[in-house]
Amino acid sequence: MIRHAALLRLRHLKGSAEEAGFLKGIATLADIPGVRDFVLWSETSPKNPFTIAVSMVFADQAAHDA
Repeated sequence: MIRHAALLRLRHLKGSAEEAGFLKGIATLADIPGVRDFVLWSETSPKNPFTIAVSMVFADQAAHDA
């Protein structure tokens, strides 16, 4: 199993149409063949400079590479 994760800080204003479009677009990563357990989080702590976390799991290296 391989977990791929990314932390992001969006330039778009929270609640803006641009933010909504970005989040809708990034959610399509769940449709990539081989992706399992796709998760998209919002960070709420003011101590963390990142606002979004994305995580997905692949069965093995071959699924990740594909």
